[in-house]
Amino acid sequence: MNSRQQRIMQQVIYLHQTTAEPVGSLALSECGKFRISGATLRNELADLEQEGFLCKPHTSAGRVPTLKSYIWYIDTVKHGTLPTKEEQRTFDVLRAVNRDEFRYCRELAKHLADTSGEGVFVAFGPYSTFYTGLTNLFSKPELYEASRSATLSQALDKLNDILEVLMHKAPSPEKVEVIMGEESPFGKDFGALMVRFTRGEIKDGVIGILGLLRMDWEKNMGLMKYVREMLSN
Repeated sequence: MNSRQQRIMQQVIYLHQTTAEPVGSLALSECGKFRISGATLRNELADLEQEGFLCKPHTSAGRVPTLKSYIWYIDTVKHGTLPTKEEQRTFDVLRAVNRDEFRYCRELAKHLADTSGEGVFVAFGPYSTFYTGLTNLFSKPELYEASRSATLSQALDKLNDILEVLMHKAPSPEKVEVIMGEESPFGKDFGALMVRFTRGEIKDGVIGILGLLRMDWEKNMGLMKYVREMLSN
C-alpha cells in the first residue's frame, strides 16, 4: 500500500469499528480527512479490494476490512494506547480492595470487560476458567446472525478445552499475543489478545480479551499491557 492507501485503510477500519457497517466512498468523503474526489476514493477502494485488503459483503455498496487488513493494522498499532487516567484509577482501586488472588483476577476481568466493551476470559490453571462480558459480545449487531452466534456459543461451551490449549501456546509474561484467523479457536470472525501471568497461588494463569475482528485493537492492546503490569506487581 502507498501512503494514501494506508490512510484510507486506517479510516475504513475506524469507521467499520465504530459503525459495524460496510464503508463506501461517500462515508470516507464525509469524514473530512481526504482532499480527493469521490471517484479517486472509489478507485483506491477498488484497488485495495483487488489486493485483498477489503471485500464487499453481499451486494452492499460499501466494503469491509479483511483478515489481511487487520494483520497489517495490528502491526501499526502494536504499541497500543495507555488507558486514560480515570481508567487507570478505577483499575488501581481493585488492587486495594481485593486481597484474595482469585477474586482479584475475576474482578479485574469484569472491569476489563466493562472498559473494553468486549468479552474477557481467565484461566487459573488446567480446567479452572472464568469468563465475563458475554452481554458485550452478544449485543454486537454481527451476533444477530445465527451462524456467528452459534459459532461463538459452541466455542464458549468448550472454553475449558480451548484455554487448556492456549495456555500451552501462551506467550512469555513480557508479551501480548494476538490470536486471529485460522489460529483463532473462537471462529474466523473473532480475535483475541492474551497474556500469561503468575500471581500468588496462580502459577500458570492466562487472561485475554475476546472480540470481533473489528474490535478496537489499539485500545485493547494498551489495556492488556496495563493489566499485564498490574498482575506482575
